[in-house]
Amino acid sequence: MSTTNTILVNNLKVIEQRWPDMRKKFDVVDLNTLSIEVESNTLIVNGVQLTSNYDRIAEAEMQAQLIPMDSKVASVYGVGLGDLCQVLLARTKLEKLHVHIFNTGLFLHVLNAIDHTCWLTDERVMLVSASEMNEVNLPFAAVPAELELADNSSAQLRDRVVLELDNEFISRLHRDDHILFKASINSNMAFIQQDASIDELILSNMTRVYIAAAGPTLSEHFQRLQQNQASDKAKTLIAVDAAVKPLLSHNIIPDIVVSADHAAQLTLVGVDLAKLKNSALVYFPRISPELIKNWPSKRFCVYSSGPLYKELDKKYPKEKLFVSGSVIHPAIDLAVLKGATEIVLLGADFGFPNNQTHATGQTIFNSEHYAESSYWVLNGKGERISTMLNYRGYLRDLERYIQSQPQVNFINGSVEGAKIAGTLPLSAR
Repeated sequence: MSTTNTILVNNLKVIEQRWPDMRKKFDVVDLNTLSIEVESNTLIVNGVQLTSNYDRIAEAEMQAQLIPMDSKVASVYGVGLGDLCQVLLARTKLEKLHVHIFNTGLFLHVLNAIDHTCWLTDERVMLVSASEMNEVNLPFAAVPAELELADNSSAQLRDRVVLELDNEFISRLHRDDHILFKASINSNMAFIQQDASIDELILSNMTRVYIAAAGPTLSEHFQRLQQNQASDKAKTLIAVDAAVKPLLSHNIIPDIVVSADHAAQLTLVGVDLAKLKNSALVYFPRISPELIKNWPSKRFCVYSSGPLYKELDKKYPKEKLFVSGSVIHPAIDLAVLKGATEIVLLGADFGFPNNQTHATGQTIFNSEHYAESSYWVLNGKGERISTMLNYRGYLRDLERYIQSQPQVNFINGSVEGAKIAGTLPLSAR
């Protein structure tokens, strides 16, 4: 991009003076990854319209409503065409505005198109690269299109911003859960009353614990798990319900199966439960009563924190496990609660390596329509793999959980699945 453009030169001059490290990033940015089209009032970047083409200021004012009018400090995630920054800086009570850049190449194109010196020179502005941050600062507003265009280095913060933006919707779903699953809980009341809590679950060999999730890369570890099972010093294997069928197809018997919701009944279609006569079931009250009734071994009931089980816990107290949308969360938390010092995550992919959804042997899922998903995460090799929006949320919540457990070593079993912050690759152990 030529620096003979007066607009670009003036914008870069301000950035050079105020944020020299940010200015250096422009010298190494790859602009070939971006396709830019000019509309009458906005830009279209890689097919994504950056702002409203009808009324950009009205759009920015609506986005700014997420930040209370009397806030002294605020954050903006994404620049867009600078409208949101200017709307917020018009507030006289605002003393500091942190502006996060999610795509350096995109920002350079924007600097080339529009004079931004008005807000760049404002002493209240702090320009920040999103790649340098991993948590969301409140209060904040965001430019949704720029979140979609985030570069690889900004993926983690992007996902956490999206989670915060979706928080009200997620909370409403949880309220709906309370209604939708009340009947399910009632149907399991006899089991809840009689089954033990996990404080009565006794486990040995907790030095290294394997967690079998149902992602495609679980298939890489069948031989390892078979050898472990045959060992005199076999390590504990905890499986999520959807991983049971693939494991049993290779004669691998988990020590514990964790099941969180009614869908588990589908993942176990065709499974001979008699093979699990030595496998304990750790379940949440929302699962199928048929599965609980037919389980051939010991059963342990658990709750999650939050409103869903609050009243139930008063009558029939149980231990609680961490849950944030995925059954892998309580499976891992169970291992931590029982004293694991090293946890190896197998099949914890949070995406679709090679456009596959689940491990070999779990046949009820169809992977074809995931191949062209616009959502992505980075795998352990720094490559983008397709995923679903909720999977990204599960991943980021797991990373926060891992960060809260510094006494445990977490190992990621495959570089083909999602990179999980806070884990080491299995190859390094």
